[in-house]
Amino acid sequence: MILLDDYGITHCVLFDSYDAIYSEIVSAADEAEKIDSSDLDKYKTYEFEKLKDGFDVNKSYLFHGKNLIDSKRKVLLPDFFISREIADDIIKNTKIKGTQILVGQGCSGKTYVTIDIARKVVDRDVFVFQSRERINDEAFEILINREKCLVITDSKALSVQQIEKVIRTDSNRIKYSNSFIVVENKSNRDLLSLLALLRLNETIKEEELIPFELKNKLSEKKTNELNIKLVRSTFGVFSNTKSIADNIIDISSRLIQGNQFEKIAPRVGTVKDVACLVALATMEKIYSEDVVILNLEEEFMLQKKKASPLIEDEGTWDFEKSIAKNSPMKYVVNAEFWLCRQLDSLEKSEEGCKRVIEAYRYIVLKQIEHYGKPDLKRGEKNASYKDYILFDNINQIFTSQGTALIRGIYESLNDLLSTDPNYLHQRAKCYIRSALKTKDLEQKQEWLTKAQRDAASSHKIFEERYEKCQNEKIQISAAHTAYTVALTLCHLAGLSNYENIKINEKAIENLYLALSSPYNSIEFIKRDKAYNYNNIVETTISTLAADMTLISNDKLKDNVTELIKMQLTENLR
Repeated sequence: MILLDDYGITHCVLFDSYDAIYSEIVSAADEAEKIDSSDLDKYKTYEFEKLKDGFDVNKSYLFHGKNLIDSKRKVLLPDFFISREIADDIIKNTKIKGTQILVGQGCSGKTYVTIDIARKVVDRDVFVFQSRERINDEAFEILINREKCLVITDSKALSVQQIEKVIRTDSNRIKYSNSFIVVENKSNRDLLSLLALLRLNETIKEEELIPFELKNKLSEKKTNELNIKLVRSTFGVFSNTKSIADNIIDISSRLIQGNQFEKIAPRVGTVKDVACLVALATMEKIYSEDVVILNLEEEFMLQKKKASPLIEDEGTWDFEKSIAKNSPMKYVVNAEFWLCRQLDSLEKSEEGCKRVIEAYRYIVLKQIEHYGKPDLKRGEKNASYKDYILFDNINQIFTSQGTALIRGIYESLNDLLSTDPNYLHQRAKCYIRSALKTKDLEQKQEWLTKAQRDAASSHKIFEERYEKCQNEKIQISAAHTAYTVALTLCHLAGLSNYENIKINEKAIENLYLALSSPYNSIEFIKRDKAYNYNNIVETTISTLAADMTLISNDKLKDNVTELIKMQLTENLR
């Protein structure tokens, strides 16, 4: 028998299984990595240093998200660092609230906001803990009982039990000037679920601890402020219509620079993969209830895993819920520009085009299977698939290859949606834009003729629906389709150099009808550059007014005169 003492072994630990050994080792390692009470001062009130301007000095912070806190716990602020409005709101509350919660999507600038708060608060000790750090229970007890103290911590640095104690001691800590700011990624639902539970058992009131939400887009004012600094270092400029991630991707692409997102690519191998991306690109967020309807549960989970943090899941806010819509979570895209570029690149191959077309058909088919097929005699303006068939929505995603793909999408949906006048109207818009894109006169004629037929059919269906139910929304739709009918006829008249009297007369007849409605106006027509290109409506009116022989019907000649008066009246305003 071997005497263990001879080898310096004094104790033996018995485990029931090998799994138990590994679990214990991992647990011990995790505990050893936690911040101990003796280390707390390392995380207190940092030294701040502002970097100089210049491309090379600042590029790693902009393009690769370099950590603002270095190994010596000094905070290095890039030259383009700006304050967000939300930071000042939170700072004001530190004297009257013991706990505040800041939530934001991935790439929304949460780290920059927390650093901004830390550098501005000077009336107490400030501790900052990032997501990769953990606080043990002893250190936590010191922090929660400390006076004149602000703790800014990522939720991952605390356990659920520690966060709950922060919330439960909220009012007691205010008198000691002890305040916690807990920062949470919206994709992590643990904190929001805890808040919901505490409200349910009335530990906190409904109006208490409402999280501050940090948007992933900058306001116009802040975008302008940032751009002044960015151009100083020759980075270019941000757009306030794009998310922060999208702006970084866009600028780095223009400057031929790598960025932290460049290796992220979504799954596009199957129709259902592409359907996930189409849904996100169209809606920007997809609730779990709709994911189930589309039968894309597995695909969305895989997309999130593959493309995080540009695609994430997050808890649903209470204000988003209703009796009819009560999804507990949703998938969101944090970089719409990036996603549209990913989809647009698919369009460049025949197989990719086919997959995109099939993805749209798949989405609409699933919506119809769940909600029912559109009825020719009656319908809902806000059909479940409405956003997926709007020409402007589809065109915004697929911008580089003209309208061939979009025509393919509409044509693939014909057997499903031909009884929906909204679909016919949107397809008419697609044909009008198709005519603009081609120089072939015969093709122009073909697309405009198809557009006129679709618009006329759509207008007739809306008119009949209105006669039956006298619904104002339907009347508005009828007026808008009447304008599209008139617009297509103006384009056709111009294409024939106004030599076809029958088309001239039809154009004037429908234009007068459309503008007689209070829901259309000369002002709108002038702004409509997308479809009223080359200012074809005004050109048609002025051409026929200048030469009345191009119209044979006397009543329609009077309509031309009335249209000229409408133009003059609008110009005088």
